[in-house]
Amino acid sequence: MPTYNEAGNVERLAAGIGAALDPSFRDYEVVFVDDRSPDGTGEIVRRMARQDPRIRLLTKEKKEGIGAAHRAGFAAAQGRLIATIDADLSHDPADLLRMRDEIASNGCDLVIGSRYVRGGRMIGKSWLRSAGSQGMNWLARLALGVPVRDATHTFRMFRREVYDRLRDKMTAKGHPAFEVEFTHLAAQNGFKLREVPIIMRERPGAGESKINVRKEAWTYLKFLWRLRFARGG
Repeated sequence: MPTYNEAGNVERLAAGIGAALDPSFRDYEVVFVDDRSPDGTGEIVRRMARQDPRIRLLTKEKKEGIGAAHRAGFAAAQGRLIATIDADLSHDPADLLRMRDEIASNGCDLVIGSRYVRGGRMIGKSWLRSAGSQGMNWLARLALGVPVRDATHTFRMFRREVYDRLRDKMTAKGHPAFEVEFTHLAAQNGFKLREVPIIMRERPGAGESKINVRKEAWTYLKFLWRLRFARGG
């Protein structure tokens, strides 16, 4: 979980993950990757880690974007399965079990919690951000042929070997370029992708969104152009 100024949410998130995973998993870890949050997020996670050895804190020296934080977390993760979930409480940790079941039962390599397949939806997202998100996913399918409807979503689970195969090929650091690049490369390298419907609630926790739609849109268009034409699709 990448964090930046999420002091009001990290304890609730860790408790929610524990409530979801404890009945099914004997061995798991919860890795927070903090970009030196000035609100004390890191100190709260350190306190939690002293009480529960399954909780870990990684502190990045500089703020480079959610993609860079994810990559740092992937490299440090020790499990056979790796999952990402937002720190703002917008995702239900119980959905992690559904993703795990898709991998275990259906031989999937990468499972995305999707807002845009049947049964999935968003609650509380502004029309501008909703339209921007759906537009970015439409462009990903058009420009890259990404075989999913929600390639921009951070909520996902995948086998360790997916990251091991792709880590040297990934270059994107920001959102949503990182998620789209990861999804695109996974498909290109023959991994089996699947989407499961989830309900996302727009930041029900404390704090403010760090996403700037206008800034993202221009950066994302340049990223798609580079990925589509510089690499030949």
